[in-house]
Amino acid sequence: MLHPKTLRLVRAGSYAALATVTPEGALSCHMMWVGCDDDFLYVNTEVERYKFGNMQVGDPVALMIFESSRSWVEVRGTVVGHIYGDAALAQLDELSMIYNHRPYGKRIDSPRVICRIRPDREFVYLPSTSRASDESATGSAAS
Repeated sequence: MLHPKTLRLVRAGSYAALATVTPEGALSCHMMWVGCDDDFLYVNTEVERYKFGNMQVGDPVALMIFESSRSWVEVRGTVVGHIYGDAALAQLDELSMIYNHRPYGKRIDSPRVICRIRPDREFVYLPSTSRASDESATGSAAS
């Protein structure tokens, strides 16, 4: 299960910086909308986008989800699947309602895909202690 703070930030519409690794081994970072259920994070993109090429099943990714410089989580994970078609279009509208308070509304000419991300590690910033806590994907503190 994702950490409660991760769930709260994502469900509140906090933006995420998505880091991927290119085939050449370089890092690439994109500002993204992000969705979730209790156990996985979801990123919606077009299949022609460069970032989708960096998010094939088994590829590592990292997302920093933030509401401010003093409130954020970092999730390091692995892409574990893709969802195409009408489900991807429906999720785009759901995300747009969270981030823009209205359906997506733009013309979509290319196929969409949802990348399903399994969290492997979560780092939760705890502003009351001015430090980050290393959390496992189950939410228990790591020593």
